[in-house]
Amino acid sequence: MLKPFRSLQGRFILYLSFLIIVIMSCLAYWSISREKSLMENTLIREGEALVETLAISCTNTMLYEEIGLVEEGGLLDNYISDLMHRKDLPILYAAILDPKGRVISHNSVKEVGTVYQDEMTRRALGSWATLRQYPSPMILDLSTPLAISTKRWGTLRIGLSLENLKKRVSQLILNYVIYTAIFVLLSIGVIAFLFSFITKPVKSLSKSMDAAAVDSDLPSVDLSRQDEIGILQRSFYRMLKRIKEDEKERERTQQSLLLTEKMVAVGKLTAGVAHEINNPL
Repeated sequence: MLKPFRSLQGRFILYLSFLIIVIMSCLAYWSISREKSLMENTLIREGEALVETLAISCTNTMLYEEIGLVEEGGLLDNYISDLMHRKDLPILYAAILDPKGRVISHNSVKEVGTVYQDEMTRRALGSWATLRQYPSPMILDLSTPLAISTKRWGTLRIGLSLENLKKRVSQLILNYVIYTAIFVLLSIGVIAFLFSFITKPVKSLSKSMDAAAVDSDLPSVDLSRQDEIGILQRSFYRMLKRIKEDEKERERTQQSLLLTEKMVAVGKLTAGVAHEINNPL
């Protein structure tokens, strides 16, 4: 009885399973990386479009307040409140800062008046273009200046959650693991079936060889196959036929030698008897 991975079937299944896992892993890595990049780029693009569009309204409001066209009536707070009620993007926070980093408006009222002096805030205040930053692996911070030409009134910042994106990537990884496992199991089943179909004639030939006795007739072997198995069967049949013929020739030779030995013995016996009666033939 062959051990599972010492037979051709076992080794072929092992090698093919390994190859499938490698190929599926490479495809999964490429597909997941591509999908993650697409989802992240979509989130960034939508977030930047939102923050830049809102920045126009905030800039106009701050300009009108400065020149006295409108009174300070909490318009900036309304913008922030409306922003936080949006359902199309996972917004965690939104804030408007003055040029020194002091919070003018925030979705959390207790943050109003706080002066931010962290490195990310300094980079946001110093940038004259929309800036992307990552306070943590699960948060995307987008900031854009509230400015017209060289006149700057502050900076708008929003934070977007990346949790849903990470969950979708994790689900993709799980799906690929499941698909790979199913594909490997199906491949093992198909390979086992094909191998049993292909090796059936070989096993039958092996049984015929084991059952063939030197003194018996030639076993019945199907010689009609035209593939490699048929070549093997015909070679086996010719070999067995030659063995049978050699065995018959050996038996004839032995019988001839035995007869010769008997004739020699009879001749010796006859010569001895003739000598005894002194009557040579």
